[in-house]
Amino acid sequence: MLNKKHIFYILIRIKYIFVLIFNMSNFIKLTSMIINISRVSSIEIHASKYLIHVTDDKFDGFWLFTSGYLHSNKDKHIEVCKEQHPVDYKNLTDWINKIN
Repeated sequence: MLNKKHIFYILIRIKYIFVLIFNMSNFIKLTSMIINISRVSSIEIHASKYLIHVTDDKFDGFWLFTSGYLHSNKDKHIEVCKEQHPVDYKNLTDWINKIN
């Protein structure tokens, strides 16, 4: 017989399964990596390649009493070429076409 505690745990598991299934579209799957699209700042579309600009929210710096500095790392980019990475290029093209 199921009590309230068991029902609660079942509902929590259903919630996590639901989140996993429907949040998979929040990622771009390439051959050698999976990119979280919340980190993608822009995608440059060129004739035979894509440049995916990914933000990095790591900060460096130091403070000494009331002075110091804070430095943000530059954005990284991932290059997907049609000739060098045909499978990734096709997957990215399909993903972009789904947006349109």
